[in-house]
Amino acid sequence: MIGARPDRIGVAAASVLRARLVRALGLRVALMAVSFSSAILLTRVLGPQEYGVYVFAMAVMTVFALPGQAGLPTFMVRKLAFLGVDNDWGRVLGLVSRVRWLILGYSLVAAIGLYLVAQLAFGGGLDDARGRALLWSAMLLPGVILVTVTGASLRGLDHLALGQTVETLLRPAGFLVVVALVLVCAVNLDAGRAIALHGLAAWIAALAALALHRHALTPARGIAPRRYGNAEVLRDLAPFTLVAGVQLVIAQTDVVMIGVMRPSEEAGHYQVALQWANLVLIAQQAVLMVAGPTIARAYRRGDLADVQATLTYSARLVFATALPIAAVLLLFGPQIIAATFGTAYAPAFAALWVLALGQLVYASFGAIVALAKMVGMERRLLGLVSVAALINLGLNLVLIPAHGIFGAAVAGIIADFSWKSILVVSIWRKLGLASFPVGAGHAAALRASTIPGGG
Repeated sequence: MIGARPDRIGVAAASVLRARLVRALGLRVALMAVSFSSAILLTRVLGPQEYGVYVFAMAVMTVFALPGQAGLPTFMVRKLAFLGVDNDWGRVLGLVSRVRWLILGYSLVAAIGLYLVAQLAFGGGLDDARGRALLWSAMLLPGVILVTVTGASLRGLDHLALGQTVETLLRPAGFLVVVALVLVCAVNLDAGRAIALHGLAAWIAALAALALHRHALTPARGIAPRRYGNAEVLRDLAPFTLVAGVQLVIAQTDVVMIGVMRPSEEAGHYQVALQWANLVLIAQQAVLMVAGPTIARAYRRGDLADVQATLTYSARLVFATALPIAAVLLLFGPQIIAATFGTAYAPAFAALWVLALGQLVYASFGAIVALAKMVGMERRLLGLVSVAALINLGLNLVLIPAHGIFGAAVAGIIADFSWKSILVVSIWRKLGLASFPVGAGHAAALRASTIPGGG
């Protein structure tokens, strides 16, 4: 019976999480170091204007990558975790093969779309800095999708540390090495060339990721793949894609709108603010990459007690890490920006203090979004994030012209807080689970003997 030994269940789940999170946090720290090193290198070499072009092109590329990437990593984590619990390796092989073909097909379509935008919107493409950057991003896009989805697949197969390394660290580390080598060779770097180098690093990372994934599928050797049709994959994937797509649109709306409505250098200032603000949640991504597959497997087994233990421990770790980092940024933000990115990026603090406060609030929500995706609440999520996207768009239209990057930061915080608050209430009512560092969700989960709606 689930409720027979609550303390033992909670401690066991926390013990497993602790061992995995130590590795995950180490990888996350390494990723932050690599990302900051790359950002500092690019901001100083490119300067505010060219770096703003680089940020703008990367944001547009991310939007074009949405249908091929949005939702697919989460879909693969949950689907492969479920198939792993069921020991259905034939379906695993069929799903992996089908998804790769879908990625390649969509990447070709998206690359053509980026080419057309560069040609039609920016003075013939090659004659404009933004057009050149967009053309090079067409080469980057398929590599980004392949690396991300392959890493997520590894996590779904319970290779959590390896999957996180592939999904988050492999491409940025390769990009940093490539850029450093080019600068050592005294090659002039502009936004277009920087994105071209990013594309080269992405493809190298993609080939390495595919080799690692093949090794992870060793237990399936000799087993005949069970066919996964396009229609079946797309039907199951659709809710995840729509949810993640809208989330990514929300995340990129401010950068794109700043790039269109304000001078190019302001997009660079805002990106610097985001770089430091994201440090507040340094533990969150690591936690989610471990918590997501763990929640999926526990939910598939019908073990809500382990789900709640995972939620509580994850939230405590994320918030305990976020609080001191946010305090340092709020107190010493201007000095930190000047020391790392240079005095030219001092205006970034106008957005940084708002974003840092917002990230601290998000940290208290724990793994609420990952939980909703793992327990089949994608349609509820879609409704919430769609409304939030409209709120974000409207607030950005009003606030960016008058208040620049400060207005963009305020718009994003309000939109994000609104939909996540409603989601917390929805999950509490449906499952009796709480994602906060403290709360009564654990007791509610232990009283449950079945999972509403099934796994």
